[in-house]
Amino acid sequence: MRRRLPIDRARDGSIRINLDDSARELLLRLAGELEAIDSADKTDDPRMRRLHPTAYHQDPEHDEEFQRLMFDELRTSRAASLQQARDALLSDTMTEDQLMGFMRTLNSLRLILGTQLDVAEGSDSEPLDDDPAAPFHYLYEYLGYLLECSVQALSS
Repeated sequence: MRRRLPIDRARDGSIRINLDDSARELLLRLAGELEAIDSADKTDDPRMRRLHPTAYHQDPEHDEEFQRLMFDELRTSRAASLQQARDALLSDTMTEDQLMGFMRTLNSLRLILGTQLDVAEGSDSEPLDDDPAAPFHYLYEYLGYLLECSVQALSS
């Protein structure tokens, strides 16, 4: 018997969420934490650095203007994605639109966690079991796995 993926497409074309209650609760809690961080008025929170990347590295004035213009739009878009992810996690199936919001939320969570863990592109080192940050590394990998399964479900 083939093991079901956490996110997959059923034969009828619907997108299924095959997560147990503890995984759903974890993701809902993380979504709430993301919402709290994102809705705070602090624009210089280091955890949000990768969600508001520098657009103009060579021109701080232009970058400040870009950030000012895009900040609210990015925040509004993330809030909509968070709601789609919550709606999906409270059900056993989701629409493609909800899946897109779910994927954007997973990606945002990974970016924040990767920033906190100082994960660099191409880094592939396994944490030692006695490393206090090991559970966060495993969470980072799990979120990546869910994102990968979501992409597969969307493309099948």
